[in-house]
Amino acid sequence: MEVSRANSFITAKAGTLMEELERRLSEDELLLPFPYKGTLGGLASVNSPGYFSAWVGFPRNFLLGARLVTGYGSLVLSGGRTAKFSSGYKIWKSLSGTLGWLGIYVELTFRTLPEPEEVKVGSFSGDWRSTLKYRPWGILYLAHERKWIGVFAGSRNYVRSVSAQLDLTDESLPELEASCPRVVGLHVTRGTEAEVLSSLSPEWGVGFVGTGYSRLCTEESEESLRSKVKGYVVVERGSASEYWGFSSPVLCALKRALDPQGVLSPGVFDNCLPPSRATTY
Repeated sequence: MEVSRANSFITAKAGTLMEELERRLSEDELLLPFPYKGTLGGLASVNSPGYFSAWVGFPRNFLLGARLVTGYGSLVLSGGRTAKFSSGYKIWKSLSGTLGWLGIYVELTFRTLPEPEEVKVGSFSGDWRSTLKYRPWGILYLAHERKWIGVFAGSRNYVRSVSAQLDLTDESLPELEASCPRVVGLHVTRGTEAEVLSSLSPEWGVGFVGTGYSRLCTEESEESLRSKVKGYVVVERGSASEYWGFSSPVLCALKRALDPQGVLSPGVFDNCLPPSRATTY
């Protein structure tokens, strides 16, 4: 709908395919640093980390505003087009990561970055903390390969200098979406992603170092995992009795305000419903 190179933002319909959006941004040498297979609305609703998240964080951090539909069927415009916008409640950010449970995105405005001259992906050995002085855009730990991956971006000369100093071994960007039927996410203390992930010995797993988030394939129940992990265990894919693993008073207050009748995602996230309305999986 609108691309502003001067003000570094893009506004698009929620159903816009990410491939289409990335091509359009590239014409203006801009970048939305969250590779995602799907739509822009899906990116915001899932709020999953990506290759560059050690530097840029989660999609929610770049979401400036949105037009959304609540459980009442009301169309709400929330947020703005600048990072300094602070009028009213940040409803557009509250929806991010809730998978349509609080509301549905119709159009979104994201902050963008200048497109880097070069991106380098390579594996490295040693302590991942030693790479931080080179300002990596991403650090990934592949638990199933016991491999560290660094992602560096910026000017061509800088990236090549870093590659030489760290003696990076060329790698392609790893697959971040698991193909297994049951996928679990872990929210732990930042910097402990690899340690926690390795202790579970998953058949497949990736840690987004610096974000506190990891994703793994496992058949172990969420109750068993929660007894082992000092953090939150969230079921991304597969049947579960409680996907989120916690009930937040703030989220429940938002649910009552935006969707009191439970119209959105019925029977999926019942953390806030009274026992008579809750669903057993």
